[in-house]
Parts: sequence; C-alpha cells; structure tokens
Amino acid sequence: MWRKSLRYVVFLTLCAAFALVLLDRGISWWFADSIYENPQDLPETPIGLVLGTSKYVSTGVLNNFYTHRIEGAAALYHLGKVKRLLVSGDNALISYNEPRNMRRDLIKAGVPPQAIVLDFAGFRTLDSVVRAKKVFDAEKFIIITQRFHCERALLIAHHYDINAVCYAVPMPDDYIKTRVREVFARLAAVSDLYLLRSQPRFLGPKEPIPEGDVVIPPPKETAPATETAPTTETTPPAALLPDNSHNVGNNLDHSADSKPSTEPVPVALPVPAQSQSQAVAPSVSSSVKPVTPTPEQGKEAQTKPEVEAKSETHKDNTTEKEKH
Repeated sequence: MWRKSLRYVVFLTLCAAFALVLLDRGISWWFADSIYENPQDLPETPIGLVLGTSKYVSTGVLNNFYTHRIEGAAALYHLGKVKRLLVSGDNALISYNEPRNMRRDLIKAGVPPQAIVLDFAGFRTLDSVVRAKKVFDAEKFIIITQRFHCERALLIAHHYDINAVCYAVPMPDDYIKTRVREVFARLAAVSDLYLLRSQPRFLGPKEPIPEGDVVIPPPKETAPATETAPTTETTPPAALLPDNSHNVGNNLDHSADSKPSTEPVPVALPVPAQSQSQAVAPSVSSSVKPVTPTPEQGKEAQTKPEVEAKSETHKDNTTEKEKH
C-alpha cells in the first residue's frame, strides 16, 4: 500500500516540476520579442523604469546586479532613448534605501538630478510596475533590469495593459542561485495576478512625471572681484594718531571709492648746499662809496684814545692809594 502512495507522491512531484518548468519557459518565450539586449535597437520612450535591488550582498561585496542596472540606465539616458529615469525600490528601513542609492550613483554616472524620479514604495516588482502607471501616470516605459527579471516584469505590465519593453542588462557570472529562485518568483507572480489579484501595498495620489526634455538650470555666475590699485600708504602707530584715530579705519575703507584728484601736486626740488665762504653776505663796498674823514673828525679820532689812556692811569693811581 505504501508503495502505491509513494508512486502517487513521485508522480505529483514530477507534474509540479514539469508545470514549473513549463511556466518558466512559457513566460520567457511569450515576452522574448519585447526584450532588447542592444540599447541602440530600443525605441525612444519618455520614461525608463529602473527596478531596485540591494547595492551590496550579505558579505559586503558590491552587488553586480545593481551595478549593471545603474550602468544600463545611464547608458540609455546618454543615448537619448529615455528622457527621465524612475528609480523604484525598497525603503522599508531607515538604513536601507534603494532609490536614494540609485539616484546617487546615477548622478555620479552623469545623469542630471532633474531627470531622476524616486519611488520609495517599490517593495516588489508588482509594486514598482503598477505604481509606475497608477501613481506616476506612465503608460509607456522601458524596464531596465536583467533578462530573467524582465520577463516577470513584462508579465505584470501586460496584465495591467501597460505598453512596456525591457532592456536586458548583462548578467553576473554567479547567477545560478538567483535564476532558480526566479522560477518560484514567477509562480508567485501568476498567483498574485490571476488568483489573489494582489495590489501594491501603497498607491496614494497621482504624481505625474512631466513630459518633454529635462530643463537644467544654468550654473549661477559669480561677480568677479574688483581689483584695487596697491597703495604705499601705511597707517601711523596708534600712539601718534590724533583724538579721532578711531575713524581712520573708516576713512581708509572708503578711500577706494573716491575719485583720484586731477590737480597737479607741487614737488619740492632739492637745493644744493652752499659752503660757508659762499654763504657770507655780499660786500657793501661795491655799492657804497667810502667816506673820507674831515680834519675835525681826524682830530677827535686822535684825541679819543689819549683821553681813554689818561682815565685808565688815573684809576690805577687811586687804586694804589686806597691800598696804602
């Protein structure tokens, strides 16, 4: 009896495995024509939807799935295939923010911030694709992710009548484990769409993405600094300043605004030094005639020394008498 039960278990397991493989291969075949590996072949579309993933793996190494998506999104923008990039990812924890990481790395890749739109409620692929239409009002866009992820995202877009194609960025070398997990993720997607009819966790009001080219404001121009002519004046020491020395700084500050004087400034010329002999006043003999004394003046001149001599002799005699 137990052998018969074992046969049923094995048979059902094989049928389930076959159904999973058939579902997986069927989705890949169904959307093969909507996936592009060469970015040049993509049609020009207003919006590119970048599906988020963690930047680092559990060991702390950079996640190659993340790196290829950022590089592919930046390449589409620079080629002019998309005008704006909608980055959608998980933001459930304060320390884990996929959209902000993607925005930062896209800016480093040369995408202007004005061309990046953030969706912080892309917790699952279903949330990211459906919110792109119902919240951001995008009816047509390019999905940017790896090929296996493209197929599941296009399945969701087709169910919600979204006109979408996918750009398949390169796959990392170690993708086997991720590819096996994708088989069960597709089964969950079919269950959400056709059995459970699941909806995004958050929708909220519409935030339409503006159409047209991105307007990048020009950089702000700074006024060139005005150059002033160097001055040779020096400020006197504080001890030599007058009582209003506290105003000297204010006067110097406004000196640059005053207009230069056009009046000529007198310059003192050096005077050569004269010798002592040259500094003597000129003789008056050349301009004044000599005066010849009269006979009377001659007699007075002769008698004057005699009188002076007699007076001196008289003084000497009186002095001697006083001594005795």
